[in-house]
Amino acid sequence: MPLTIAATIAGRTKRMKIGTAVQVLPIGEPLRLAEEAATVDQVSQGRLIFGVGRSGFARTYNAYGIPYSESRDRFAEALSIIKKAWTQPTFSHQGRWHSYDNVMCTPKPYQQPYPEIRVAATTPDTFPVLGTQGYALFAAVRLGTISDLAPDLDNYRAAYAAAGHPGRGRVYLRIPVYVADTKDQAITEPEASLMMFYRNMANQLAESAQQAGANPAELREERSRALGELTFEQARREKVVVGTPEMVRDRLLCNDVMPHFK
Repeated sequence: MPLTIAATIAGRTKRMKIGTAVQVLPIGEPLRLAEEAATVDQVSQGRLIFGVGRSGFARTYNAYGIPYSESRDRFAEALSIIKKAWTQPTFSHQGRWHSYDNVMCTPKPYQQPYPEIRVAATTPDTFPVLGTQGYALFAAVRLGTISDLAPDLDNYRAAYAAAGHPGRGRVYLRIPVYVADTKDQAITEPEASLMMFYRNMANQLAESAQQAGANPAELREERSRALGELTFEQARREKVVVGTPEMVRDRLLCNDVMPHFK
């Protein structure tokens, strides 16, 4: 679905970047995903940003008959296959879940060697791993808060530097934004929808904490309780940005948000 929507956007735009947030790699067929993503990159003439992740919810995997405990290793194998498919004329791969013999990815990406890859991170242990691997990072506040991200991003950048990668590592924030003509509208209009989202998220986290392989279960349970008790005032302070255009601009540029994402 993300790549279908990306292709639709590519056909109707000329300049804007088009990113997936995110393509869940462990439940897809990596060679097919490589070709579909490369096709979007060709159609858009190099505007694709390939955002990928594992998904934090075991029930997504249950629907496909895949144990969530395998998600991390499946993700690593799938991403390795996609990069081979994009960079090698033909390739072979014999892995735990996927095997290919002298196959070719057609088309190759428009961007060389391939589109920027951004990887989603939600648990503290993932941040330094992605830093060591040198990937750009998606950070989000669906489960935690803006202030929670600071130590995780410090760990990401420390691992990034220790691995010898150039620069500081690119970090991108995913955060709900609601803009309205007046402050009162911006506060009242999205409240019901946002709070329903967080209540549903709390229930999903509680459910996933009981699934095999959903580690760390204690963190999921803690975040589930926090979301279940969340007030809209707390959400506005630490999880969403709402307001007039000027209020949203000022909030995104304030010192407790932007310094971590430069």
